[in-house]
Amino acid sequence: MNDRFSKLQQHDCHEFIRYYLEQVQDEQNPIPAKKQPIMKNSEEAWSYYLNSHTSIVDLLFAGQLTNLVKCSGCENVTLTH
Repeated sequence: MNDRFSKLQQHDCHEFIRYYLEQVQDEQNPIPAKKQPIMKNSEEAWSYYLNSHTSIVDLLFAGQLTNLVKCSGCENVTLTH
């Protein structure tokens, strides 16, 4: 494993599984491009992510979050991804 998980230190399962999944993900995904293109919208960004992250970890656990904020005064709605 890694020096991070030596016998003389205390760790929990969550920390271990996150480390393990990161390692699997890094091994299976292709090397990313040095310069990422500028994305115009969330669909374009998600498509780029899916094309460059093909590991089983990404297929099972990756997703895109959407944050909706609505002003109670003017009822303006803002979406971010």
